[in-house]
Amino acid sequence: MDTKRCMYCQALQRADAQICSRCGHVLSPESTREARQDSRPIAASHRAGHTFGLHPEDQPYQSNMMIAQRSPADEKEPLYRGKQNPEYIVFPSTQEAPALKARRTARLRQMTASAQPPIEPKTVRWPRPARRQNWFSRRTISSLLTISCIFLLLATSIIAFALIGRHNSIATPVIQAMPDTLRANDTFTLSGRGFAMHDQITFFHDAHLALINENGQPMAVHTDALGAFSLQAQVPADWQAGDHQLNAVDSTRGVEAVTNIQIKAPSAQPSALQISQSECRFPAAAPGIVSSQSIILSNSGGGQISWSVNSDQPWLSTTPSSGTFSGSQSVRVTVNRGGLTPQPYSGHLTFSQKDAASATVTMNVSMEVTPAPAVLTLSTTQLNYSASNSQDPADQLITLHNSGQKAASWSSTASTGDNGNWLSLVPDHDELAPGASETLVVSAHSYHLAVGTYQGSIQFSGGTNAQVGVSMSVVNAGNLVASPPTLNFTAQAGQSAADQTVTLQNSGGFALDWTNRVETVDQGNWLQVSPASGSLVGGEQISVTVSASAKTLRPGSYQGTITFTSSSGNVRQLAVALLVTAPPTPAIKVQPASLSFTAVDGQDTPAQTITVQNTGNVDLQCSVGVDGIDKGLLTINPAQGTIKAGESMTLTVALHTPQGGLKTSAAAIQISATAPGVAAVHQIVQVTINHSSPTPTPTATPPTATATTAR
Repeated sequence: MDTKRCMYCQALQRADAQICSRCGHVLSPESTREARQDSRPIAASHRAGHTFGLHPEDQPYQSNMMIAQRSPADEKEPLYRGKQNPEYIVFPSTQEAPALKARRTARLRQMTASAQPPIEPKTVRWPRPARRQNWFSRRTISSLLTISCIFLLLATSIIAFALIGRHNSIATPVIQAMPDTLRANDTFTLSGRGFAMHDQITFFHDAHLALINENGQPMAVHTDALGAFSLQAQVPADWQAGDHQLNAVDSTRGVEAVTNIQIKAPSAQPSALQISQSECRFPAAAPGIVSSQSIILSNSGGGQISWSVNSDQPWLSTTPSSGTFSGSQSVRVTVNRGGLTPQPYSGHLTFSQKDAASATVTMNVSMEVTPAPAVLTLSTTQLNYSASNSQDPADQLITLHNSGQKAASWSSTASTGDNGNWLSLVPDHDELAPGASETLVVSAHSYHLAVGTYQGSIQFSGGTNAQVGVSMSVVNAGNLVASPPTLNFTAQAGQSAADQTVTLQNSGGFALDWTNRVETVDQGNWLQVSPASGSLVGGEQISVTVSASAKTLRPGSYQGTITFTSSSGNVRQLAVALLVTAPPTPAIKVQPASLSFTAVDGQDTPAQTITVQNTGNVDLQCSVGVDGIDKGLLTINPAQGTIKAGESMTLTVALHTPQGGLKTSAAAIQISATAPGVAAVHQIVQVTINHSSPTPTPTATPPTATATTAR
């Protein structure tokens, strides 16, 4: 079937369509799409129902793209390309296939004969057939199956663990009666093993009758951590002679164990003590090992036997050491090697039957004590270091002792949590004689390690499998800081300057020790520091007192240094200056040393001045007084004041003469200068007064009047 495309939206239309079914434009009759045969081979004729040349089996190298021919008109006019939907092609029915194939073959021959120039092909994307949506991929299904299997295994393990519970023993439970041949009222030991740990075991006999204890209660016991038990039981007096069955039932687990004992009837013969064996041998073992074996005492006659036992060796004993029985009784023989010297030993147990003359039975007991194996003991199991990253900590010691009786060849392995090589041991292997000790040096190297906590261990082997844990805390190195950097003292000769303080601080994280050294330029000992040394933990600070004495120094300037040195390698140096001044010496200089006034009655004499200069080294408080004349006639201004060292003060002296004249011709001015803590200084200025009469004032003569005559 022929098709054509819309030149506007490129939708595929039937060849006889007049209007585009997508955009509604009128279709051009020239846009009829004719099939173009290319170099690809023609599809096989047996592919019914498929477009020729497009079947995947015919063209395995072709994709879902096909070559389409465009008309020359389409190339001249730009096409509007909107949003395109997938293109669908209606394939011809099988009845039309032979006709289409013949038509296509004719066109191909015509084009080949005319040798037309090739037309630029246009690639048309053929739509892929719609696929059925799969909710799960094969990989997803495989993952789900794997996870399901894992959960199934976990659930099975949990269920199995819950069913097994605390019944960790899979051994078959068994019980044993010792002895198993008894008479009424005899005591026997009933032991069992293979039960669940810490379960309660109840006991029955002969058709599940409860076994009663001496208190009249049903007998029961709890197993230990190994699922075993042992108890003493007595044969009831009402048991008949013959075989009897004993049952131990674990109701929690639902299992039981069975054993049989034989009860014999009393004999008519007199009672006679017998033992199950005449000799008891114990295997060789090291000192301190305690071993036990069980023997059976039996009565070959009737009645009861009361017995006791005597040992001729302190290391040999029995449990019990006496008793009473009718048929048989179990006795436990024990040897305690304790601190015995390694060698063979032998002893004897003499069993005596009471109320029977010379009725004794002796059993020989032998054992051997072997040398104790090498046993290494350590003086400590933990070492702790505190260190800085600039200096290794001090070594620590471990004492290794061989308490055994054989030489021990030991070795050690040092390991660290960070796989570093900061831990070492010297020596790391050796041979230690019996009873000997050895000191090991453990070194931890913190130099250049990062701040933090490090863990390590030392594993010993050979006579011991002990382990020593090692922990090292590394902090920043101690850093000594001293302030202020300079000190200045001032003192008078013969005295001491006021003390000053220097603050020392450890700004690091590791403790440090510090010392100081004092040096002076003049080699004198006028500079001291207290205390002279000390220690500072991280972040701590203290105040150090610095003293300077000028008691033996002359006035002048002195220099010195204080050097603080820390164990972490810090050096801090302080400069010290001392200025020694002379002692306070008050001194004044007065100029002039005397004054002279000429007194005229009723007139003021011109004032004169006195200069007082402080020539000492201390500030003076100056005061002025007048002697020999009335203070109102001879005035001084100012009458008092302060004169600093090296400065001066000017005094103005004025003399007032009354109308009647002065009666004196001399006076004195007293100048006193004082300072705290020093003696006052005084000077006197003499004043001389000369008397003079006042000069008479001339009288003015009035002028004579002269008459003038006018002409």
